[in-house]
Amino acid sequence: MGDSVDLLVISDCVLDIYYIVDKLPISPGDISIAREVAVSPGGACNVAIIARKLGLRVSVVDRVGNDLFGDLLIRELEEAGVDTKLLKRINGPTTISNNIIGGEGHAFLGYVGVNADLGIDDLDAQVFNGVDAVYVSGFNASISRKAARELLRIVSLIRNYPVMLFLDVGPARDNLDIVMAMVRQADVVFMNREEAGRLFGDSLPSTINSLASLGINAVIKLGNDGAILIHKGKTRHCKPYTPSRIITTVGAGDTFNAAYIAGTIKGLDPEEACDLGNRVASMRLNYLTPKDLPDLRHMVNY
Repeated sequence: MGDSVDLLVISDCVLDIYYIVDKLPISPGDISIAREVAVSPGGACNVAIIARKLGLRVSVVDRVGNDLFGDLLIRELEEAGVDTKLLKRINGPTTISNNIIGGEGHAFLGYVGVNADLGIDDLDAQVFNGVDAVYVSGFNASISRKAARELLRIVSLIRNYPVMLFLDVGPARDNLDIVMAMVRQADVVFMNREEAGRLFGDSLPSTINSLASLGINAVIKLGNDGAILIHKGKTRHCKPYTPSRIITTVGAGDTFNAAYIAGTIKGLDPEEACDLGNRVASMRLNYLTPKDLPDLRHMVNY
């Protein structure tokens, strides 16, 4: 694909619009004026932005609407140093997420656009040549059966190339058989506690045992409890880090994924990569958007 790429990010690249309001919920008839508003690439492009800040050369594969939101998304990615040549412009709306942050939590109001129909025909297999790692977001697998099947076809195609495959399972609310088929093909699987429960059962210990017995290398993200690393049948707890302040937790899981991947590419072992993931994710909480974080290359270039 021309210039060498460390990480290829596939699917679920959206435009995030952040609002900070005084309180949630916002009820019918309320007039709520945001104290701050910002835009930033979101979804899997959180991973792209953070990975770039950690020094990786990153390219994104997805569908983007041929609209003003798509123009803005591409501009924001390019300003962050992410390669956008593989983004396909489609007549239709760009996927957007309005992230409303107030009080003790946040709410999302979004629209799923043309990237829900990302399929294997949108990829040129040559893009995998010269790539070290591929990150696939499984978010769209919960949108429709068709989208899930296309993601599985993409994952199966990737396995024909000598690249590391990192998979985030996404919400894991539907099409769990297809999600599990993708899980079995990945080198490393990311999920949070709720997603792990939907795939493997409600008990965290039983989920850990299942992953270990199946030989699946995975990370279960536990928020402020850190993370559980399962690697080659062995389990480790990765300690959490306390942020200096919390503006929002939106995108913290994506940030963990990016840091874990960057650490792995840079030669860290799984425990070191997991620790790096928690450290960078705790930093993410200090900022409204991922693009606001400082340069992070010093964290992996020891």
